[in-house]
Amino acid sequence: MKKQALFFFTLSLMLALIPKVLSQYQYFISPDYQNFVRIPVNIESKLSVTVCSSTDGQPVAGIPVTIKPQWSASFVKYSDTNGKVEFTVNPSCSGNMTIIYSSSEGWFATITTYVNALPAALVSAKYDDVQYMDPVGGEDIIMNLTVKDSETLSIVSNPKWDINVKTEGLTVNPTIIQSISVVSNVYVLKLSVSPRSISTIGTYYITVQASSGNLLPLPFTFKVLLREPAIMLHYKFATGEEISLAPHESGSGMEVKKDCSYFDIYFYDSKGRPLIVNFIYGTDMLTIVGQAGGSPYTIKAGDISYKWYTDDVESEGQGNKLRVFFTLTETYYHITPHVQAGIGGYLTTSEIELIVATVKTGFDIWTFITNPYFFIVFIILGLFIVTRITGRKKKGG
Repeated sequence: MKKQALFFFTLSLMLALIPKVLSQYQYFISPDYQNFVRIPVNIESKLSVTVCSSTDGQPVAGIPVTIKPQWSASFVKYSDTNGKVEFTVNPSCSGNMTIIYSSSEGWFATITTYVNALPAALVSAKYDDVQYMDPVGGEDIIMNLTVKDSETLSIVSNPKWDINVKTEGLTVNPTIIQSISVVSNVYVLKLSVSPRSISTIGTYYITVQASSGNLLPLPFTFKVLLREPAIMLHYKFATGEEISLAPHESGSGMEVKKDCSYFDIYFYDSKGRPLIVNFIYGTDMLTIVGQAGGSPYTIKAGDISYKWYTDDVESEGQGNKLRVFFTLTETYYHITPHVQAGIGGYLTTSEIELIVATVKTGFDIWTFITNPYFFIVFIILGLFIVTRITGRKKKGG
């Protein structure tokens, strides 16, 4: 009987203590990833944990969590309305490493998780985020891709490519032909879109992933806005300044030396091929709006003269270069050529505006003497001379 009584007493005591042990912490942490999850070296990865109530298991908001990755200093993040604590990690070396979660207030038990940091295939891309359809060469979107080991940053040669394209804002699903060529470890990705029409103008998301050896393959997504075939401009001023403009860069500005007497406009398609253009019928050939501090005014057509050139040979009525004879004397000019061209069967017009601010060169006596610093020095020097003269008169008197 005594043994039975002792047994039941011990059992009742344990049952009484269990709720206290279970309720020692008000909350508990639940990682949203598996132990030894693979993450890349030197590339940010997103991880998260969930803070829940120990009583009902429901997510809890506003709880501070101290996060200590093995490779960096600790930091604090708060749980959101869904109990989630989201953060980024970026290990600097490879290997199995710990991430420890703790509470300075003692609200939950400290837990340790593990991640497997691996060198990854890091893809970088050089490309224009606005590109134009190319009905002549079929190279509608071009990107230059390179691959490096994310840990050593050494170049990766001969990777395998996985490329996926999604679109946004298009009225039809285009057919896309991919091709990749390599020049000195730079992989040139070319996408040909069909049909080339207003229905396939829109946003293209190109996701590329490279695989090589033991490197962790990762997807990288790049965004390109594809537009209709276009005429590109390149200005060369007689005073030496140059600028290239695409349609989406209309309104760009530059400085040009004052009193420049002429400038050349070169015309190209979107891939840099010389393009024969002519003026749009029924419009002024070239609009130049000047401004010298007052209201802007349009330069009269009779005050501007032109010469057309095709491959630097003077031509009549059209060409791939236009020389404009006009002296830039005002403070500002807005220059807009009104041209058109046939590009692979598409009639394309262009009215790209360039804003020119003229700057003076050399020594200008008027600018010098009206400079406020000149007046300050002049006044100080004048006071000094007057003081010297006045002092001498007093001594002589």
